[in-house]
Amino acid sequence: MFKCASPDRLWKLVVLTLLFSSLPTFILPGGNATHPISNQALLYRVHQANRQSPARQVTLLESYGRLPLSFEANLGQTDSSVKFLSRGSGYTLFLRGDEAVLALQNAKESGVRRKSKNRRSSADVLPRSAALGVFELQAAELNNNSAPHERRLQTRIPQSQAPEVLRMRLVGANRAAEVKGLDELPGKSNYFIGADPKKWRTNVPTYARVKYEGVYPGIDLVYYGHQRQLEYDFEVAPGGNPRTISLEIENRNSKIGTDVNGDLVVQLACGEVRLHKPRVYQPGDPKSGSANSPITIQNSGFVVANDRVRFDIPSYDKTKPLVIDPALVYSTYLGGSGADWGNGIAVDSSGNAYVTGATHSTDFPTLNALQLASGGGYEDAFVAKINPAGNALVYSTYLGGSNDDAGSGIAVDSSGSSYVTGTTYSPDFPTANAFQPNLASTLGSNAFVTKFSPDGSALVYSTYLGGSSYEHGNGIAVDASRHAYVTGVTQSHDFPTTGGDFQTTCGCNDDAFVTKVSVDGATLLYSTYLGGNADDQGNGVAVDQSGSAYVTGSTLSSDFPTTNGAFETGSNGGAFVSKLKADGTGLVYSTYLGSGGDDAYAIAVDSSANAYVTGETILTNFPTTSRAFQSTPAGYSDAFVTKLNAAGSALVYSTYLGGSDYDLGYGIAVDSFGNALLIGTTSSGDFPTKHPIQSCAGAAGGPDVFVSDLNAQSYALVYSTCLGGSDENQGRGIAVDSSGDAYITGFTFAGDFPLVNPIETGHGGEPDSEAFVAKIARWRSSVN
Repeated sequence: MFKCASPDRLWKLVVLTLLFSSLPTFILPGGNATHPISNQALLYRVHQANRQSPARQVTLLESYGRLPLSFEANLGQTDSSVKFLSRGSGYTLFLRGDEAVLALQNAKESGVRRKSKNRRSSADVLPRSAALGVFELQAAELNNNSAPHERRLQTRIPQSQAPEVLRMRLVGANRAAEVKGLDELPGKSNYFIGADPKKWRTNVPTYARVKYEGVYPGIDLVYYGHQRQLEYDFEVAPGGNPRTISLEIENRNSKIGTDVNGDLVVQLACGEVRLHKPRVYQPGDPKSGSANSPITIQNSGFVVANDRVRFDIPSYDKTKPLVIDPALVYSTYLGGSGADWGNGIAVDSSGNAYVTGATHSTDFPTLNALQLASGGGYEDAFVAKINPAGNALVYSTYLGGSNDDAGSGIAVDSSGSSYVTGTTYSPDFPTANAFQPNLASTLGSNAFVTKFSPDGSALVYSTYLGGSSYEHGNGIAVDASRHAYVTGVTQSHDFPTTGGDFQTTCGCNDDAFVTKVSVDGATLLYSTYLGGNADDQGNGVAVDQSGSAYVTGSTLSSDFPTTNGAFETGSNGGAFVSKLKADGTGLVYSTYLGSGGDDAYAIAVDSSANAYVTGETILTNFPTTSRAFQSTPAGYSDAFVTKLNAAGSALVYSTYLGGSDYDLGYGIAVDSFGNALLIGTTSSGDFPTKHPIQSCAGAAGGPDVFVSDLNAQSYALVYSTCLGGSDENQGRGIAVDSSGDAYITGFTFAGDFPLVNPIETGHGGEPDSEAFVAKIARWRSSVN
C-alpha cells in the first residue's frame, strides 16, 4: 500500500518500484521487426526525517506495492475517456488517449497522517468506492476542471482521504490513436454495484498489454504491467523519429529534474518518483565478427525543460536498431589462481548475496574469515558474502579440512546467518555443536551442514551428515523458524534416520535423503531415505510456510514412492517431485515428471504451495501444457520448467526451453508474484532470448550461461538472455530478491566474461575455471 509520510513517526519506509519504464525502438528501413531501446523504471520513495533528529534520514523497507499484470477494458465501469484501467493495493491506474493517470491511495486510510494539508487541485481529488476499494474518475477530474467542481467533490470526500495523483502525458500525441488490448488473459471482471442492473458490468475482459497504434507518426506505444512496475515501450518504425517523443509529468507542486547519476527525479508531496538514466546500445557489426559485442551509445540521457522530458540520444548509426541495455547491475569474477566454481547463491532482504562453491586456489580472496587458508586438501569449500552494490566482500572464507571439500547449496535466514551444505572427504572438517562430530564414511565422503554467524566469523553449528559408505549434500533450505532442510544422495545403509520417519531403510544402490536439522544443529528433527529399488538422488529442496519440504531430483526406480492422485504415479524413472509432511512421517504427495529421459536439478515453492522445477530432458514427450511457451523439443536436450499445483495432482504449466543443441536448467527461484526465474547452460546459438543482455554464442563459442524469467500469468518470457565469454561458461545457482532482481552464480573459463563494477577485474585462474557472481535488475528488463 502506498503511504504518504507522517511527521510524528521515525520513518520507516519505502522503496517501491512503481512505474513507467520506457523502451523506445528503432528499426532499420525496410525491417519488419521491432527492437526495444529503453527500459527503465521509476522508484517511488517516501522519505521522512527523524523528528527528534532532523539531520537523520531513515529509510527502511515497509511494504511493497504490486503494480498490475493485467488491464481491464473500460465497458462503462469508469469515465468514458478511460480506455483501460487497472487496480492494485493502494492505487488505481487509468489509461486515456494521451496519458496515464495513477491515483495513489492516501495514507490516512492506512493510519498514517499526511505530511501536508495543502489545498488540492481538481486533478488530485478522486472519489473512492468503498465497496470496490478502487478509485472512480469523474470526467471533470480527469480533465482538470474548475475549482467549483473541486469544491463540489470535496463535499463528497474528506480532504484527508483524497489520493495523490501522478500523470504522464504524451505531448503532441495522436489522441485518436487506436487503442487495443493484447494477449487476453483468462478470467473476467464483474461489477454488480447498486440496485440498478443497467449499471452492472459483467464479463469485462482483461489483457496483459495495451497498445496505442500511431501515437506519434511511425511510433506505437505499448503498456504492460509487471511486478511493481508499469512499463511502456515505444516501437519506432522506419521513418519514425524518437525525438518527437515528449513526456509531461504532472503532479501538484511537483519538481522535476535529474540527479548526479542522470536519473530523472519527480518530487511529490510525500516522496519522489525516479526514472533511471537510459542505457543505450546498438548491435555490433556481423561483418567484423562483433555481432555479439554491443556498441554502447555514450552520454545518452534525459533532457528536462518546463516539466517536459525527452530522450537525449547522441549521434548513432541510423541503419541499425538502437537498444536500451538491460545491463547487469554488477558482475564479477570470484576466485584465485587455481580453479574455482560457484555452485549456490542466496540473497537477504538487504540485497547482500551469499555464495558457496569450491576452490583449488590457495589464494582465494578472504575477508573477515572464519578460515583464512586452505585446509590442506586439493579442494575446499568457500562461503562469501557480497555487499548489495556487488563491488566488495563483506566476508569470505575457506571451509574445509585436510582432504577435499565442496559447497553445493546455500540459504540465508532473516538474521543474515547463512546455511551451507556440500560434501567433505576430510576427517578434520570444522565442526561445532554437531549432531555428528566425526566423519563416518570409511569409503569416501559424508555430507555436511554448516551454519555461520551473520558476520561470518563463527560457526553457529557445523556437522557431518552420513553413514559408512558415501553421501553428497546437494541442496539446502531454511524455514522462518531457522530449521535447515537438506537433501542429497546416500549409499549408506546406516545413514542417520529418526524413528517414525517415512522411510527408515535404504533401498541402496543410491537413495535420496531428506533431513531436517534443529535450530542449534545438535538434533535431527527428522531424517529419511527417499527412493526405490534403483538409483535415486535428491538435488534440490525448498520449504513452504507450513514447514513442509519439497524435494526434486532424479530416479531410475520404477517403484519410486508415489501417492494416489499425484500427477504421474507410474514410470520407469526420471525426474520426481515429493512433498513431505511437516513432521517427516509421510508424503503429502509424490510424483514422477517424465518417463526416464529427464533429470530435475532445482525446486522452488511459492506462497500458495505451488512447486516450480527445472532440469533437462531428452524426451520428445516430456509433459507440457496447452499454454506452454515451447511445446516441443528443439535440440539434443532441452531445459524444462514445470509448475505443479499445490496438491501435486496437475501441472499449472510445463514447457521445454531450449534451442537446437544442448540446454539444461540448473537453478530456479520464484518471486512474490509467481514468476519463475531460472539459470542454466546452453550450447544453442538459437536459445530463446528476449531483450537479451547478450546473444547466445552456440557450441562454437563455448556453452553460455542463460538466465530466463517466465511470466506467472501468460507463461511467456519476461526476459531471457545469455551471458558469457569466448570460452566455456556454466550457470549453476540463482536467487531472487523482493524486487524480482536475479542473483546468479556459476563458473567460467573465459577471460572476457562480461564485468560490471567487479570485485575482481581479471580471471586469476586461467586456463582453469573462475567462479562468477552477477546481479540482473528486472527494472532494466522488458515484459511483452
